[in-house]
Amino acid sequence: MENFLNNPLIICKSVGYQICHPVIAQYILNNTLDLKNDALALLNYAKKFIKMMTDIYMPESKRLNDILEEIFTHREYYVDEERYKFSTLVMKLKDGSKKKIFEYLIENLPNNPHYYNHLARVYIYPSENEQHKKIDFGRAIGIALQAVKKAELIDNEGVGIHYHLLGKISTKECRYKISHYKFLAPVETIWNNIKSTYDEAEIEFNKCIKCNNIEYGLIGKMELISGIFNTF
Repeated sequence: MENFLNNPLIICKSVGYQICHPVIAQYILNNTLDLKNDALALLNYAKKFIKMMTDIYMPESKRLNDILEEIFTHREYYVDEERYKFSTLVMKLKDGSKKKIFEYLIENLPNNPHYYNHLARVYIYPSENEQHKKIDFGRAIGIALQAVKKAELIDNEGVGIHYHLLGKISTKECRYKISHYKFLAPVETIWNNIKSTYDEAEIEFNKCIKCNNIEYGLIGKMELISGIFNTF
């Protein structure tokens, strides 16, 4: 058993074990929690885990938030500097369950801005089988603004990434409007229709830059411009 635990596939920590290989971890989850037989099982177990952890630690505990952020908001890179839209666990949930898990995190840890940020992301990054539905940009902006307010209360900690999200929401709304109306109206009419949204995106990316998130802000502005031209 000692040799098995020293294997790099498993790391033994003071608070338990970390399974390092995703295939092994998925196998254990599927068989221990019986996830393959219930589409809502992962959501329910995730909520139970959150409840258990918040019963042990205070909501403002750094250890608690570090653990939950690692599971629910940490996004892995898949090529170069590109990252997945959500954490590994959240990507396994259906869109309705994604919303529920972040709403549950907000209910239990209402002062953490990252859960508001990721709830807003659910609205603008639907999964493939949900992309036919109309995106509620207003709702996404409202939630992202809550993330900004929460971050400002923590000495502006990381507020730049929430401005960046607001810029991304407006960018996506511009492209959404263009793609839906480009065959129904002249380019000038469409531009006049999206200009205020375009300006909002620029404003938020500029705020992001002023918060020393220079790279995020500049890339956001470039994607805004290139996205408009590519969509037309």
